[in-house]
Amino acid sequence: MFTGIIEDVGTVSAVSRDRGSLRLTITTSLPLAEIRLGDSISVSGMCLTVTALDTGQQTFTVDAVAETVDKTTVSEWRQGTRVNLERALAFGGRLDGHLVSGHVDGTARVTRVQRQGAQVNLSVTIPAELLPTMVKKGSICLDGVSLTIAD
Repeated sequence: MFTGIIEDVGTVSAVSRDRGSLRLTITTSLPLAEIRLGDSISVSGMCLTVTALDTGQQTFTVDAVAETVDKTTVSEWRQGTRVNLERALAFGGRLDGHLVSGHVDGTARVTRVQRQGAQVNLSVTIPAELLPTMVKKGSICLDGVSLTIAD
C-alpha cells in the first residue's frame, strides 16, 4: 500500500523488453540502504517489485509484467523518462494522502489544467468502464499522485 505522496522523481536509465514484459532500471535519490530486494515501490502509480539494487549507481530495477504494460503507458517510457517514486507504506507510520494500492485499472488523459491561486484543477478523461467506481470527494491516483475527485 502507498499514500500517493511522492518521495522522489527518478529517471529511467535503462529499459529492456522480454515477451510482453519490461525490465526498468531507475536512478533515484531514495535511500537505497533502506530498500531491499522484494520491496514494493510505486513507480508513477504502479506497484512494482525491486529485483535488483546498485548502490554504486544509485539505481534499482523492477519488472512490469504484461498486464501492467497493457493497462499503463509504461511501454512508452524510454531512457530519460522521469517517474514519480514512493516506497511502500509502513503500517504504524504517518498516513498522508490516501491509501493507494498501486494496482492500475486504466490510463487517463489530462485534458485541461486550470490554476486558481495555489489550487490546480485538472480535467481528466478516463475509460467509461471506470466511471461507476468513482464518486465525488473520493480519491484517485494519477501517476502515483493521490488526488481528490472534485466533480
